[in-house]
Amino acid sequence: YEAMFNHLRGFVGKSIRSTTVKVFDQSKLESFVRHMQKVKKLQVVTVKKYVAYFGEFVEWLKTQDINLDINTNKVHLRPVEQIQFSLTWTEFNTIAKAQLNENAKLDRTRDLFCFAVYTGQRYSDVIEIRKSDIIDNVWHLVSKKTQRPIKIPLVQPARALIEKYSDYDNQFAFPKISNQKVNKNLKELAKELGLDRPVKQHKQVSREADVLTKPLHEHLSFHDARRTFVTLSRSKSMDVELVTSVTGHKNHKTYQRYHALETTTVRSALETVFENPSE
Repeated sequence: YEAMFNHLRGFVGKSIRSTTVKVFDQSKLESFVRHMQKVKKLQVVTVKKYVAYFGEFVEWLKTQDINLDINTNKVHLRPVEQIQFSLTWTEFNTIAKAQLNENAKLDRTRDLFCFAVYTGQRYSDVIEIRKSDIIDNVWHLVSKKTQRPIKIPLVQPARALIEKYSDYDNQFAFPKISNQKVNKNLKELAKELGLDRPVKQHKQVSREADVLTKPLHEHLSFHDARRTFVTLSRSKSMDVELVTSVTGHKNHKTYQRYHALETTTVRSALETVFENPSE
């Protein structure tokens, strides 16, 4: 949301106040979209996300008795399907086993990233994990994005990371680092470790998309931990339903069966994946 509001401030050229937003209409919204695409050169997928955030902002304004004649569903943006990316076992082990004791910034970033790989969770949930959320080595999570409850058994490497920061804070399990800084640090870390496998990705600022090839260290971001969890788990033949019971993906056809899975079953499968990692 903060990034969207920053672009909105740049578009209106002033602080966002009630007098500013009251003059917003469908035409202004379309101009804002063109501003993000043509001036800021944002990719279509990013602009579409910000338009959705703006729609939520419009709904919130209604609670403040400010009603705008805007329908974000009329903004037609068609992002191409993104090329999916995840780390291999070798790449993940390179990050997980790196000696970073002399660089606290990269050490903490690496630990957060690895914890996300071990648990399959998003940055927004990992950074907010509280010690009280962990009961008998099971993380009781309510996903910030979907509001769905998930129980994630913590495998030994994940438990070790929790223990590493046990004296950090009375409430939170990990040090606070912004998502932006984490992503920047991850790229720096991957570059230092020589992770330069060519990775393809789409760059789309209009209807047509270009396929760009960049070294892995320029592409790596925190969300790749979640995809890496799925890829590595499936590489060890972890059942799709077990994987999805951990990630909480809500659009899987058999989602309703996930909650019936016993924690011990998920724990056993996770331990098979992470307690004897491939070289």
